[in-house]
Amino acid sequence: MENEVTEKDFQALLDKSTEKFEAKLDEKFKGLEKNTEDIGKLLAVKASQEEEDKVQKGGFKNFSDFVQTIVKNPKDERLQKTVNEGSNIEGGFLIPPEFSSRLWERSIEGDIFYQRAQKIPMKSNTISFPYQIDKDHSSNLFGGITMYWKDEEAQYTASAPTFGNIQLSLHKLTGLCYISDEMISDSPISIEPYVSNKFVDALKWKRNEAMLIGTGAGQPLGIQNSDALISAAIDTGQVTDTITYTNLVNMWARTPNKTNLVWVANHNTLPQLMNMTITGGTASTPVWIPSNNAALAPNGSIFGAPIILTEHAASLGDVNDIALVDWSQYIIGEKSGGGIKTATSMHLKFDYDQQTFKISYRWDGQPLWPTYFTPKNGSTLSPFVNLAAR
Repeated sequence: MENEVTEKDFQALLDKSTEKFEAKLDEKFKGLEKNTEDIGKLLAVKASQEEEDKVQKGGFKNFSDFVQTIVKNPKDERLQKTVNEGSNIEGGFLIPPEFSSRLWERSIEGDIFYQRAQKIPMKSNTISFPYQIDKDHSSNLFGGITMYWKDEEAQYTASAPTFGNIQLSLHKLTGLCYISDEMISDSPISIEPYVSNKFVDALKWKRNEAMLIGTGAGQPLGIQNSDALISAAIDTGQVTDTITYTNLVNMWARTPNKTNLVWVANHNTLPQLMNMTITGGTASTPVWIPSNNAALAPNGSIFGAPIILTEHAASLGDVNDIALVDWSQYIIGEKSGGGIKTATSMHLKFDYDQQTFKISYRWDGQPLWPTYFTPKNGSTLSPFVNLAAR
């Protein structure tokens, strides 16, 4: 029959169909391989990105993981002990958008004078103690004791010592801060110890300020406002805003005891100090740089006295930009058993969902020298010497 299909023809047709089918499968699988390769690359990138994000987020997968960890496991090591979230400047920066677990702090200055001063505990608000006035040897000794050469059978000439009184009255230095419950709850940095530490840092800063430039009115008396302060003269024709080697020598010469002295200066005096030289003949010798080698660390002292840099000192060229001080001649009175007190309360701002942190410190301070000393011969002396304005 004409329409009859032989077995041979059927096999040929089947083979042809199979080849077409396999070709189509190969084409599909090639596309799938490419897609699989692309997906693998995307997954690798995503995994790498997730690891990077995890580092940026302090080890947390996402914010939900971060919050749940605070609630379920507040001692988790990833919760670094990190005042209104809604305001960045008041604490919002402490809630990191990517869970930054590090708080960057600016280190200013700690207790730069306090440890060098004399301290006395005070049981009452005021304490007084007498001292013998001995401020002028040009006419007598030890505040009024005068010795006379006596002729035979002549009458003795009487003299008597004079006394003064130093009085310390406690002043209260305080700080107060409100922090929202949300801030305390949500910050990965522990807010309470952080605020307490910052209060103490601020207290030290204010104490440094008071000991150096305090007015004595409602606060301690600083050495720069003391009657004991003397100013060393500048060089004839000295250039404005400069400090010379001669200036430092003149200041050093005006101190009675060289044992406990320190230099107190503004940071912007450093270029003058570090570039200072002693000129002799045709050569000059650096004062600051050790062994004429700028690769070595600066000495950090002048005439053996350490240099303390502080923002409380006046700017270069102004009086009090640099001073020579014996802090052992400054006395500090502190409330006995009191010292620095810190406290927290949830009641004061309870209806605002805020907690209150406060700090207080009761103290007073003033120079032990009521005035400078006039020797029998020579210039006046004091444990507190600055340089006249230039």
